[in-house]
Amino acid sequence: MSAPNSLLLRACKALPVDRTPVWLMRQAGRYMAEYRAVRKDHSLIEICKKPSLAAEVTITAAEILKVDAAIIFADLLLPLEVMGLPFRFSAGEGPVVEQPVRTREDVARLRTDSAADLGYVAEAVGLVAAHFGAELPLIGFCGAPFTLASYMIEGGGSRHYVKTKTMMHTEPALFDDLLAKIVTVTAEYAAEQVRAGADVIQVFDSWVGLETGGSWRARCFGSGGGQARAHFQPRPRNLAGDSGGKCEGAGFVCAGVLGQIFAEQSLWKRKVIILGMRYCCWRMAALTPPSRCLNSFCG
Repeated sequence: MSAPNSLLLRACKALPVDRTPVWLMRQAGRYMAEYRAVRKDHSLIEICKKPSLAAEVTITAAEILKVDAAIIFADLLLPLEVMGLPFRFSAGEGPVVEQPVRTREDVARLRTDSAADLGYVAEAVGLVAAHFGAELPLIGFCGAPFTLASYMIEGGGSRHYVKTKTMMHTEPALFDDLLAKIVTVTAEYAAEQVRAGADVIQVFDSWVGLETGGSWRARCFGSGGGQARAHFQPRPRNLAGDSGGKCEGAGFVCAGVLGQIFAEQSLWKRKVIILGMRYCCWRMAALTPPSRCLNSFCG
């Protein structure tokens, strides 16, 4: 752990802090001229797969914004590729999974033995950790099984996620098998980031708001919660996602910290725009009030 006394790590451990630590989920993004300059010559996936570039955009964003933590530049869907599901980004549509997972045969074909092929992310983590040392903590991240399964089943993003809900409720055993395979890969993927120097692992569940309490608690990490806990110790784990307010009972999962997204609206040029996402995080063990938020994107 490179920055054990940082504001972020102290807040994650529910220790006293003199102010709320702040960082942005997408610190390196198109709003930043330095990032756009890199994107002129490289696609998003190319940046992810070249550790020097991923480290560069991670470091640049953290230093320019003067935030309380860096977050490694990587894409949520990278584990799909090593499981045998190629994907691409389509202009105006977002990610497209070439061969969606819809049947038992599809699930059976998914690989779980190639997580090491994601080593380029851990290499980038190592470069960033070496750069900042004890000066600034580094957040690694991976997608949560429910969200990755949703992308796999739908073949990309969706408005209502009908296919995901259909499999989950009509073929629960098959859905759980899919989650178990995802956990095997993502747990090792996150563990490699920890070994490379990540101080915190964020498990990001973008689509957890699709489900209600019982289903969410049972399936966020499925039967692999213990496996994930074993991999991530002793690093703090932050579960963040658009839960639509469905956070009750979230302590069931392996996270030691919970992040909640709230959309904020403001009028600008006569249009309602989303300024950003505020991640109010608190320790699940003590339900520390939001005054001890870990991170916020206030716009």
